Amino acid sequence: MLFRFRPRLNHASAVAYLALFVALGGTAIAAHHYLLTSTKQISPKVLKKLRGRRGLRGPAGPVTTTLPSGQTLRGEFKTDQPETSNGDNLGSAISFGGFRLKTAPTPSEVDVGGPPTTSCPGTTTNPAAARGKLCLYLTYRSPDVSTTAFTLGPVTTEDATGTDRKTDPFGAQLYARSTASGRAEADGTWAVTSP
Repeated sequence: MLFRFRPRLNHASAVAYLALFVALGGTAIAAHHYLLTSTKQISPKVLKKLRGRRGLRGPAGPVTTTLPSGQTLRGEFKTDQPETSNGDNLGSAISFGGFRLKTAPTPSEVDVGGPPTTSCPGTTTNPAAARGKLCLYLTYRSPDVSTTAFTLGPVTTEDATGTDRKTDPFGAQLYARSTASGRAEADGTWAVTSP
């Protein structure tokens, strides 16, 4: 015997389907209504509890490109030329690492093992400079390099003896003079303090 299935929608089924539809639709509407998209949707009282207490103020952010007065930068320098003749000039550059000083510093040198000075009160391992000074601390100097020729300045105006002693707010160029043939080398540390 064959049974015929005839869908019948009676009152109970209709109510059940309607209740299911309302329940599912209501949940979707409620979910959409209560979805948090901003902290503005949370009451200030609840938000305060969620955020907790305000912490301590942190240190100041990075300095600007102009080095603040009294701040010191440090670094290393090296001049090395394998083959020189007597009277050759050696050159190297020192950069203040992207900072600029308000004015160009005055350069000073401390020879290998030399004592600290008023302008350069530091050491090779802890270089320091008075305000407005750039100090070179030699850690090594080959015998055929003259310390008297150590000076700084733009190469376009530097004279052969290296005595015009020029610097600029962004860095400096370092010069040395060889006094014999052979390898000429001078290494060291430096410090500059903004005026």
